Amino acid sequence: MQYLFGKSFAMTSNGLAVAVAAPWTDFGGYDSGSVYFYMRYTSNAPFDRVSRVDGCAGDWLGYRGIAIETSNNALFIHSKGYDGCISNTSIRTFHVSCF
Repeated sequence: MQYLFGKSFAMTSNGLAVAVAAPWTDFGGYDSGSVYFYMRYTSNAPFDRVSRVDGCAGDWLGYRGIAIETSNNALFIHSKGYDGCISNTSIRTFHVSCF
């Protein structure tokens, strides 16, 4: 549980994409947190890591949750954000494209 990988996760309704939080990673600064994106092309295929987003120091990105909007084109990530790089630190929103 070094980085709390898997603390929260979300999957698209078709099961082809998943986002997994690791809120204690330090890629963007101490306890910035990261969210990893995995995709597959069929429901029987293994997932491949395709991307990662990082928070800023103290964000704990994804600590209390990740949600994928039902149309599968918006990703919402909780950010604790004590020392983060944005002023609205409750939620980060990303536009995603799922195949």
